[in-house]
Amino acid sequence: MSSLGESYDSWDEYVEDSELLRAAEEWESSPDSLELSPSVFTQQETSTAPASYTNHSGGANGSDIYWQKMSDRYNVKTVVYSFPGHATNNPYRKVLNKKELKDSNMHLSKANKVLHRKFPTGKNFVDSLLQRNWYQVKNSDAVFAVGKIIRNKMVDGGTGWAVQMAVDNNKSVYVFDCFKNERTGMEEGSCQWFKYDFVRRMFKFYPGVPELTHDFAGIGTRALTDKGKFAIEEVFERTFNCK
Repeated sequence: MSSLGESYDSWDEYVEDSELLRAAEEWESSPDSLELSPSVFTQQETSTAPASYTNHSGGANGSDIYWQKMSDRYNVKTVVYSFPGHATNNPYRKVLNKKELKDSNMHLSKANKVLHRKFPTGKNFVDSLLQRNWYQVKNSDAVFAVGKIIRNKMVDGGTGWAVQMAVDNNKSVYVFDCFKNERTGMEEGSCQWFKYDFVRRMFKFYPGVPELTHDFAGIGTRALTDKGKFAIEEVFERTFNCK
């Protein structure tokens, strides 16, 4: 007993620990112990079920609605950020209040240092459209856009505001460019995906088709072409292994 006194206060405690150890050894050697799922001992992988994904949308005609349509097809959740008088018939509408809209102004002002456009625009409805863009970016892990890349650094139109705010906040940004240059008649982006490179501060060619993140912003031009639609479809197919 003297040798046990350093670790145990009584013989009963020693016996109890010995019995527990023996029971554990017997369990480890039992075939039944192998029936436990490996997830008991290792961290479970993130779910790839479509229902675990969310599309953060602006609900605009064209690209936004097509991202929403494909999300519906794959059982991906959609949240449409909106404001009074906007997207009133969209079933996924989330109305932002005045404070929420105003809170986005600092992000729009920062984006405008790169875009060199005009904000506030002088039109309340247009300002609200830009303000709601921030919430698509804020709640997403990455932005997937269909649009026209300008000088390899920014994106044309209203889509450009969301893209730049995403860049400013270090979010991954993918852009499918398939627009023709009016001067040359050539397709500027050669109908390819591009990804923003934070080291070179420019868009670079992205080989293949990107995969959706669990929280993504599916956005883009209102003038969506058939090639743009196909590009969106391919993103869903690749993400959920449908080919």
